Amino acid sequence: MKKKRTKVLVMILLCFVAAVLIWNLIDSATLRVGNQTADISFVDRLQIRWLLLMKETDFYEYGCDFSEDYAVEINGLTYCFAQDDCDTIYIKELDFYYVIFKGNHVRLHEILSRYE
Repeated sequence: MKKKRTKVLVMILLCFVAAVLIWNLIDSATLRVGNQTADISFVDRLQIRWLLLMKETDFYEYGCDFSEDYAVEINGLTYCFAQDDCDTIYIKELDFYYVIFKGNHVRLHEILSRYE
C-alpha cells in the first residue's frame, strides 16, 4: 500500500516538473526600453506576474505618462508602466488601466532595471 502511494506521489511530482518545464518553454516575456529589448528570465517572469496583480480598476488615465518605450510584453499583452509616481498599469491591447499596490510598482522597477 505504501509503495503504491509513493509511486503516485512521484508521478504527480514528475508531472508537475514536466508542466513547469513546458510552461517555461512556451511562456515568454520581453522588456522594451526605447529601441532595445531584453528577454526576461523565468524567475523574474514569475515575480513580475505576481507584482502585476490588480489592486483596483482604473478607467481613467489620471494624467500618468505611459509609453510603449517602457513596457513588458507577456504572451502578447503589452504592460506599459507609468513614468512618474503613478501606480497605474496600462494594457495596450485591451485599452485597460488598473492600479497595482505601490510596493509592487517599486519592486517592478527594481526587477526591470536589471535588464536596462
